[in-house]
Amino acid sequence: MSYLGRSAKLSRKTQEKVSFLATAGQTSKTGLSYVPTFVEVSVNGILLTDVTDYTATTGSSVSFGVALELNDEVTVVALKTFALADHYTKTQTDSAVSAAAAALVDSSPAALNTLNELAAALGDDANYATTTTNAIATKMPKSGGAFTGAVTTNSTIDGRDVAADGVLATNAMPKSGGAFTGAVTTNSTIDGRDVAADGVLATNAMSKSGGSFVGNVIYNDGVQAKFGTSGDLSIRHDGSNTYLQDAGSGDLIIKSNGTNVKIIGDNDEDIAKFTWNGSTELYHNGSKKIETTATGAYVTGDQLRLTGSGSQTYVAALNTGSGEATFFMDSSNGDLSGSDYSWIKQKNNLDVEIGSAASTNRHLLFSPDGSEKMRILGPSGEVLIGTTSQGRETDLAIVGSDQSPTGAWSQVGIYSNDSYAVNKGGSLMFGGQDGTNVRSWFAGIKGAKENSTSGNYAGYLAFYTRPSGATPVERMRIKSNGYIVTPAAFSGGWSVQDDGDAPYFTTFAGSASYRNHFFFKNPNGIVGKISTSGSATAYTTSSDYRLKENVTPMSGATAQTKLLKPCNFDWIAGGNVNGFIAHELADVVPEAVIGTKDAMMDEEYEVTPATETEAAVMGTRSVPDLQGIDQSKLIPLLTATIQELITRIEALENV
Repeated sequence: MSYLGRSAKLSRKTQEKVSFLATAGQTSKTGLSYVPTFVEVSVNGILLTDVTDYTATTGSSVSFGVALELNDEVTVVALKTFALADHYTKTQTDSAVSAAAAALVDSSPAALNTLNELAAALGDDANYATTTTNAIATKMPKSGGAFTGAVTTNSTIDGRDVAADGVLATNAMPKSGGAFTGAVTTNSTIDGRDVAADGVLATNAMSKSGGSFVGNVIYNDGVQAKFGTSGDLSIRHDGSNTYLQDAGSGDLIIKSNGTNVKIIGDNDEDIAKFTWNGSTELYHNGSKKIETTATGAYVTGDQLRLTGSGSQTYVAALNTGSGEATFFMDSSNGDLSGSDYSWIKQKNNLDVEIGSAASTNRHLLFSPDGSEKMRILGPSGEVLIGTTSQGRETDLAIVGSDQSPTGAWSQVGIYSNDSYAVNKGGSLMFGGQDGTNVRSWFAGIKGAKENSTSGNYAGYLAFYTRPSGATPVERMRIKSNGYIVTPAAFSGGWSVQDDGDAPYFTTFAGSASYRNHFFFKNPNGIVGKISTSGSATAYTTSSDYRLKENVTPMSGATAQTKLLKPCNFDWIAGGNVNGFIAHELADVVPEAVIGTKDAMMDEEYEVTPATETEAAVMGTRSVPDLQGIDQSKLIPLLTATIQELITRIEALENV
């Protein structure tokens, strides 16, 4: 819809605006509010002319001279008047100013109720706050600090006359101790003891050169008996425990000339036994648990537990020769005999073997959280993941709950672990023996990154096959946007693309010369094709003379053409066209129509959607089997008709 514009009215300055999108054929808009003649209407940004383009006289609706089109943008502006708002008189203004000044002064003293008086009180110092802060910074804080010069006083400090009281520091005994240079006498005690009354006479004391005690020597709890010039060996008792401590740089040696060195309990129960040129034995509650032998050590019991807090806690089997290192396990008779034991072994070629001596089927299980997650079956070697039974004969079975790829999960993941880059990802290979090599791969699938942008997850899925005597070649790719394409490196290819509401199939010719894109075949051979040449496309059906017989000229074409019923009609789905009704055309040119009038066919549909536990319930219903028309089949009839008309015209011209 288009209109001639006109200038806007400027007599009123305020506006109320209503905007809306028109429906197809709309001729009016109601529910408005305006003053007649003071309203402006625009359509798609073009200002309309009143009376000529629209009528606005009711104050509540607008009528358009020409029907609007679907989604025309319409704006209706109602122009309003305005008046001067509230205003102050001079008396009111003076009163308001006086009230504001009084509120500012408030109840300040008369000497400080002007800005000039306040400035004078601050010494006319524009940086008064900084000046005050700097002055306070030169004072000693109440919390204390260090004086930068000598401190003198004519009075006392903390009630003490320092000048009269003090002993010079150079003449005082430090708190850490030291040696007196003269005799020390006391009229009281030292550390609570009366030294004069306590002392032992020298004649009753043990000589510094040594001697023999004639009675027990008792050391009170916490007192050490020390041995060695520096007292490196000490024995003490703290009231509960007894300590034998060696602080020297050498060894603490316990030596016996007997057969054994034993540690026993109060009830003579063995704790540990060390035999010269023999075993070392450790006991628990009188029962031997560990014993060394000439070939190693034996542990007796149900558990051998290692508990650590470092970066590694491990048990090691170390062979310093050229043999194998093995851990054996026997859950039956405990003697590694028969065929009821298993092992973990590192062979001398560094291969690692996990095995069993059993002759019947035995399996290798993996239970990382106490629940079995994988097993390798013997003797077939089949690997089962997520299940404990075969079900079907395969070399690898992975069983688990559904993992939707839309959540970035799957039952199996294949990843590349090198740096990210375009075309890097995981791949899966399919192959076998080729007659020469035991393992040759014939085809593969690869999922890889589609770009080189960090954090961009867009990827593609590529399919490869291997030509004879060559390396694998990519044949097809599904891109991140869902397009199915063949590689651009091919001389020709195709793609399937879906842009939401417009999926389409594309073929690529490697040359602008004549190239076929599609062939249509049935048991009779090729019956049609689609080809390109230059910038043109040809849709051809088979018409070779070698496929035809009984060829005769057409006659009566004009009469037959007159029977055609071309018509204009609206599609129910939308759109108006010229054409034919299929069953009417079938009466005149039956080869141009496919299908039968009013035919029906069966269609399967979903009655109830599928759930996680139940399959979808499907049903069958009868739907129209619609007829179709091949318009090209009318061309021979129309051509023959034109030829007949030309013949008639020429005959008339020759009269």
